[in-house]
Amino acid sequence: MKKNEVECLKGLAIIGVIFAHMNFKGRFDDSTLILVNYLQIIFGWCVIAFFFCSGLLAKNVDRFLLKQLIFKRFKRLIVPCIVFTITYKLIIFGLYYSGLFGWKNPLPENKLTLLYPVGPQFYFLIYLFIIQLIVSFLQLYFSRKVLLIMASIVLPILYFIIDSPKYSYGGEINLVPFYIYSYIIALFVSENKSIRNIDYYVLLILVLAFLSLSFNIKMIILIQLYIPILLWLILKKYNSITVNFNKLSIGKYSGAIYVWHAPILLPFLSITCVKLFGSKTLVIFPILIITILISIFLGKLTSRYSFLKIWRF
Repeated sequence: MKKNEVECLKGLAIIGVIFAHMNFKGRFDDSTLILVNYLQIIFGWCVIAFFFCSGLLAKNVDRFLLKQLIFKRFKRLIVPCIVFTITYKLIIFGLYYSGLFGWKNPLPENKLTLLYPVGPQFYFLIYLFIIQLIVSFLQLYFSRKVLLIMASIVLPILYFIIDSPKYSYGGEINLVPFYIYSYIIALFVSENKSIRNIDYYVLLILVLAFLSLSFNIKMIILIQLYIPILLWLILKKYNSITVNFNKLSIGKYSGAIYVWHAPILLPFLSITCVKLFGSKTLVIFPILIITILISIFLGKLTSRYSFLKIWRF
């Protein structure tokens, strides 16, 4: 089933997201930071994968359903973004003024940045909301195949105009075309049972986009753009991998892990684990495991009690 494969892919991707946020230079020793850097490169596709998964699950909408979609996606994406941003910023202010853990002054020089989504992950909700609405609107006039052709033509042209991204994940505006492209690719391939059903000329366009982009984009970023679709095809073919990995429930609770792992839990656990286990390379694994377990626990907790429902995700 498509949902099982998406759940598995989300589980793998959320592990990558946690590694992406493990930049604790003053805490880890050099060998640990080198390992974290390698893992960030290996999992560099993690955020692209979440846009890809959203595209796989997207449905066609008409003009009437588009209005409903706007309301539902605002409630699902923007409202949690606002709730968690306010919650985390209040907690961070409290930690700073309490003097605990040596937390840095959260007051920025530019007070307008207080209105920004709390970092480092909540930009994703805003981007996904905007991308879903734009692409859903375009689907009123164009088929998914035509959208893919248009995106494959526009994407390389765009990156000859704007600066190319330095990394394949993050909230930088110049990554948005990559996110849109991944979402549209997923829209197209979700209508096909296997790669064999995709027309040769569409594959040709993808190859041409890849080659043309390679003149202006780092090759590693281009490769990471296509990794989610390759993983999805592998998971479709080898269902035993999907079934066994999903027993861990990481993909099922990827939303809870996403909202709870940062900006407080992961840094706090990194401090605690370094004190307990030292700053050598193996310390990243208890940090990863405990972060996932606590995030899942918090996700279950908010689902169980109605008075915590505003923090459900």
